[in-house]
Amino acid sequence: MTVPFFDCSDLFHRVDVTFCDKTIPTDAGFTIELSLKMNYDQMAHAVAQRLNTDPYLLQFFKTTNYRDGPGAALRCTYEGTLRELLVPVKARQPKKIYYQQVDFSSTV
Repeated sequence: MTVPFFDCSDLFHRVDVTFCDKTIPTDAGFTIELSLKMNYDQMAHAVAQRLNTDPYLLQFFKTTNYRDGPGAALRCTYEGTLRELLVPVKARQPKKIYYQQVDFSSTV
C-alpha cells in the first residue's frame, strides 16, 4: 500500500482571517482560511471572490493593536506577506483585516 505524500508545512501556515467592512461599524465580517505566505494580490483575489467583485476595487486596512478598529490603509503595491499584515492578538481572538469597496481601481 502506498501512502500519499502530505506536506504538513502547508497546514502550519494556514490561518483564519476575518474581513470586516470598514464602512459598517457593527459589521461582524466573514472569515476565510488563507495562507500566511500569501501576498497582497492573492489575498485581494480571495476576498474579491467571496464578495463577488473586482479585486482592484477593494482597499484594505490593518487592524490597530490598541483598539479593535481599522488603522492605516494598505497600499496595493504592498510586497510583504499576510503574516506581516496581521497584528498580534490574544489567544482565541480573530485575526482581522478591514476593507472597503471603492469606485476606482487601486492600480491607478
